[in-house]
Amino acid sequence: MFVNVFPQGGLHFSRKIDKLDSLDGFKIIVLGRAPAALIEMLGDAPLSLPLPAHYEALQRGTADGNMMMFMAFQPFKLAEVNSFRVNANLGPSGGWVFMMRKVFEGLSKAQQQLLMKNSGEEQTRAFGRFWDFAEARGRQIVSGDPKHEIVDLPPEVARGGRRRPARSTQTEPGAYPTAPEF
Repeated sequence: MFVNVFPQGGLHFSRKIDKLDSLDGFKIIVLGRAPAALIEMLGDAPLSLPLPAHYEALQRGTADGNMMMFMAFQPFKLAEVNSFRVNANLGPSGGWVFMMRKVFEGLSKAQQQLLMKNSGEEQTRAFGRFWDFAEARGRQIVSGDPKHEIVDLPPEVARGGRRRPARSTQTEPGAYPTAPEF
């Protein structure tokens, strides 16, 4: 029915990181295989936890930070448990909203027309505007608070990490045969 693309993710830590050119050894919460591989490439250990579990993991020290968009800060209160942010543009995530044809065909004509009216490119663009607003609001929450600091990832680290991981703990070899090498 429409495509969804979230804003770029960044790194958010529960404490200030003094030396950004060496991110080795941090436990970073991620959502998915590709972010896990990227975190490994930076020298950190990815933790796979659902978004509602991020707050508790950061609060208890199970994780040092998370890879997330600013838009998650308001609904999940993440600004309460991390205060140091690294603008890193680590990639967006996306998805699709769809309905099985059989289910769609089982709807009344009026219901089908309503769904079709609110589908396609315009709905995709409207959803994108919503996420842009949510991202700006999340950034505003932390940027206006003196207890929070936002810095940029150093260019040498941003250019693809310092090394290739020996093997991702999240992805089986050959799972993505056309994926580029890290």
